Amino acid sequence: MSQAVLVSAKVCQFVDLASLNWAGDIYFTGYGARILVRFTDPELGAELALRPAIGTRLAARGLADRVLSVFHSGDRYWIFGDDEMKCQPILRSDLLNAFDTHLRAAFAEFSRRKLFVHGGVVGWQGRAIVFPGRSRAGKSTLVAELVKAGASYLSDEYAVLDARCRVHPFAQPLALRDPASACQRRVQLEDLRGVAAREPLPIGLVVMTEYRTDAVWQPVILTSGEAALAILANTIAARRWPQLALSVIGTLVERAPVLRSPRGEARALASTILDLTWIAPRRG
Repeated sequence: MSQAVLVSAKVCQFVDLASLNWAGDIYFTGYGARILVRFTDPELGAELALRPAIGTRLAARGLADRVLSVFHSGDRYWIFGDDEMKCQPILRSDLLNAFDTHLRAAFAEFSRRKLFVHGGVVGWQGRAIVFPGRSRAGKSTLVAELVKAGASYLSDEYAVLDARCRVHPFAQPLALRDPASACQRRVQLEDLRGVAAREPLPIGLVVMTEYRTDAVWQPVILTSGEAALAILANTIAARRWPQLALSVIGTLVERAPVLRSPRGEARALASTILDLTWIAPRRG
């Protein structure tokens, strides 16, 4: 029996997902993975079918790597990944954005053809600059400032790498956090007067950084071993597909320098970052 824990502010109960009255299901495929999405709200199917993740499409029925279940009770919705609850109960108005996030995450985890690394990416002078980092590290804010400074936009969520260590565009509206409220808002690229990269780019530079109040930018070049461990810590499927992860990241640290330093305000750092691509890789 497939069960998941359904939690809200006032209730905690077991829900037998297999016994729910599912109104329909759809399949998405891409990156060598297949995701099944099922839902209890019959009005959702048409909307969800129009929201494939970047680089994916609708698919025929078949074996799925992950099942995303969208369950509703009253005016609240939950999203489950297999048997794990992925978000707290949300209103219908917030559902589609949450669904998009978890669908992308599912492909990032189960992709067999590309390696997904949490991070922002811009293009500069024909090469990609990658900023690995988890949520709240400030990568989207830094990417936005770099785009304003003339860099092309690839992603603010995942660096999508192929076996040749090229970064593929994964461009969606940027998720910028309001400093006052800590809430995210989606910003369209045209609002930044930016341009999107259209083709995959070889990596020119990797920067491990996060925002800290009053931080001083003093970057150090990591050794190959330090760099590989730092990037692996932000690699979604490192444990699921270790051979792919080690192969791609091994190539990456041989070809591009990896810097690390905390940073202050993104706007002050943007032009400095764009001047760093001349740095030669350090072996070690």
